Amino acid sequence: MKKLVFFSLFVTLTFAQETTSYSWEDGTGTILGSYGNLASPANVGTTSGISPHDGSRMLTVSESPIDGTPQAFIAWVTDLSAGQDITACFYGYDNTPSSAPSLRVWGSWSTNDDITSYGGSADGNSDYTAGTGWDQVCHTFSTNQENWDSGEALVIQARLYSSSSGPDPTVYYIDLVEVTAPGSVTVNYPGTSAGCTNASACNYNPFATEDDGSCVYPEGSISIYDIQYTSDQGTYCYESPHDQECWTTSGTVTAKNPLYPNFYIQDGSSDYSGIYVHGYSATPPSLGENITITATVNEYYSLTQLIDAASYSVNSSGNSTDPLNITTGDLTGCMESGEEVESMLVRINNVI
Repeated sequence: MKKLVFFSLFVTLTFAQETTSYSWEDGTGTILGSYGNLASPANVGTTSGISPHDGSRMLTVSESPIDGTPQAFIAWVTDLSAGQDITACFYGYDNTPSSAPSLRVWGSWSTNDDITSYGGSADGNSDYTAGTGWDQVCHTFSTNQENWDSGEALVIQARLYSSSSGPDPTVYYIDLVEVTAPGSVTVNYPGTSAGCTNASACNYNPFATEDDGSCVYPEGSISIYDIQYTSDQGTYCYESPHDQECWTTSGTVTAKNPLYPNFYIQDGSSDYSGIYVHGYSATPPSLGENITITATVNEYYSLTQLIDAASYSVNSSGNSTDPLNITTGDLTGCMESGEEVESMLVRINNVI
């Protein structure tokens, strides 16, 4: 028989059985976090004529606005070691055969102590929910994957696929997540959620209901130039001297990813004035908006980026940024000339 041990942060299961499960029967748990335009997570009973697959409770989430493929974090596997396989399954409700909306299971790597950090994709299954009602989707993840680093944890996600034509919001139902993993790991499920509840903090958790004193605040305001500039090539290729620090900075949105809430900001046309914002957890700003944003500086394969941004403020809109003229030679290998224009809006003329 499975045992549920309730802690203030998560419902955590660390016993010897290989398979553990959670089906929202506590009536309080929702999700551990999210990515993209995920809205309105709630622990509910029968809703809109849809009954839970297992027991009397289930999770509902929505996508709004419709943009990209948002993800609900429904389990977190920590204390991993090399050479381990983790199989995760959940049931999703889908009554639209061979079309959106649908769901599948996905994963990403994080640090072992911060579910909101991002260490790369852990991939996921290729099959979507079948569209015949409740359907189970599963995938086996492995720490043998090339981009897993020692000490990283696995974030298990329900990934949502909505139709571009709506409805907005598109509502989803999820139930009975099961994780099969070695007994040495810790499997964390949603429960009474504690975390940083201050929206001005770098590690603000919008799903936390109790403040646990863990809030980390920005070290101050800084220009994009000061984040980006270094004359030291370093171990790889000109990493920021502020890596893993939290700062507030400003810039104008010059480009957006059409599928994910990632975007670029720039605070001028001089060198070192652009930076990439990855994985913003809410609705991203619009092109031409000048914003002030607080986030953590992160190096991803020598790409300097801002991550874990909780919020931003709009200073003005309708702004334009002139592209900087460069040559293809400026972008060859690890060169200071390429680092100077990283994440900036540039133009290359007379390309053959």
